[in-house]
Amino acid sequence: MMFVMAMVLAVLVLVMRIVPTPQDAELSLQESITKAVTFSGDALDLGSGREFSPGRPITVVVDVSAIDTADGDETYSFKLEESADNNAWTDASAAKAATAVGVLTFPATLTKRYQRLTVTIAGTTPSVTYAGWINPMPA
Repeated sequence: MMFVMAMVLAVLVLVMRIVPTPQDAELSLQESITKAVTFSGDALDLGSGREFSPGRPITVVVDVSAIDTADGDETYSFKLEESADNNAWTDASAAKAATAVGVLTFPATLTKRYQRLTVTIAGTTPSVTYAGWINPMPA
């Protein structure tokens, strides 16, 4: 019986697109948006009243729901940036390439108050639709 249930679950995973959900709406880095040029989203302020503190590990989740790769030279690279003052930004994660529709996840560690998701886009006819958020990891 357990084997049958495992097989049904495996089929459902293949058929359905399962997307990790945000812990709450306040952890959203970017609502669904379509972009054709390099773009930096609005800052997420993790300031006072938040459970996050410097050194807190997180997972960045990017749900790519549409992507143009028709010409074969389009590239899409996502990363998390952070800032202490919402003005000067530095990388908070390594870049993660998107090559198809699906969910990207990558680790980061919070060290500053403000966070934003950026996408670097290049190619002949690029276009990508995505949403992004952070999920806290156990401290």
